[in-house]
Amino acid sequence: PLPEFDTVAKGLRIAAFGCGVILVPAGVVGLLEVPSPLQIIVSVYLMIFGVLIVLAEARVERFLAMMRFLLTFVGRALFYFFCGTLCMGIKGERSWVSIVIGSILIFNALINALVAFKYDSSDTSPYNSVDGP
Repeated sequence: PLPEFDTVAKGLRIAAFGCGVILVPAGVVGLLEVPSPLQIIVSVYLMIFGVLIVLAEARVERFLAMMRFLLTFVGRALFYFFCGTLCMGIKGERSWVSIVIGSILIFNALINALVAFKYDSSDTSPYNSVDGP
């Protein structure tokens, strides 16, 4: 039997909030060494994406009106997967930190995709929204 949808959705929101919070230090880690111009851009993107995830999980309505894809499990899974792979691209002495953070994000993306598949992946289903029915 599947766990209650509300419990799963709440757990994913907490995990996603944590992922957003840890993305900002991941971007900072990329800037600690003498970075290349590309690494500076990637690090800044990671910090911005971390803030975007936190805003989405805090349910800032003005923000969510512009970023509707973060309201679905599939949209979140794709975004977290992208952020995780981007995070893993940071090179340098401290790159192990970025690899750990990227792995956590990719794991979160896989869980979001699994929830979208397990509960109902149709666009009309209330279970495809992180807010639930």
